[in-house]
Amino acid sequence: MDESKRIDELETKLAWQEAALADLGSLVIEYRTRVERLEGAMKLLSGRLSDLADAGKEQGMPASERPPHY
Repeated sequence: MDESKRIDELETKLAWQEAALADLGSLVIEYRTRVERLEGAMKLLSGRLSDLADAGKEQGMPASERPPHY
């Protein structure tokens, strides 16, 4: 195999790898943004759930009462 053909093949492989790496980098950034958004939503919902639990305690609802259909 002559030297120039070998170099061309290596450059082609490198170009494909650089493109793949750039695509993967974009995906990581997108997923980080999604995770941050989901973490924010989870904190918000957790706070709301905690507020609802506290409101239920204030209304005198027993935590261990069995439902009426039992």
